[in-house]
Amino acid sequence: AVLRGHEVYVRSVAFSPDGSRIASGSYDKTVRLWDASSGQELAVLRGHEGSVWSVAFSPDGSRIASGSADGTVRLWDTVAYRDRVRQRDEALRARETISPFIAELFSKGLDCSAVADRVRDDESLSDSLRRAALNLVLKRCSQMRERAHGSTIQN
Repeated sequence: AVLRGHEVYVRSVAFSPDGSRIASGSYDKTVRLWDASSGQELAVLRGHEGSVWSVAFSPDGSRIASGSADGTVRLWDTVAYRDRVRQRDEALRARETISPFIAELFSKGLDCSAVADRVRDDESLSDSLRRAALNLVLKRCSQMRERAHGSTIQN
């Protein structure tokens, strides 16, 4: 995989202790955090005023140290980015899991509030799946209202 994002030369690269993430430092004055398996950029860490010459993870992987031509060493907390990625992945899984369930409820002719009530009352859903499902219901209801409003304007 080729990881693209830095604007100029990359000077330093490091794998996290568990191998799940990569940190890179560049002459563009940024540190970037990457998902090692997908190659997806997780974060761009800005703050150095000079080229970033070195990056290293802490032994537990919770922080990155970066050294720069500006004469500073910065410490970056990676836990927040890991949580953000986990939440994004949960939301993607929820969409895959919940979309058919919601489509089935709408296909039974239920209106938006009835579908939302069914989702809210479904004890088989975890809290995160329930939140994701309710967000999907709200999005679908909003799209339905927009379509209905558009068709009334045209008539």
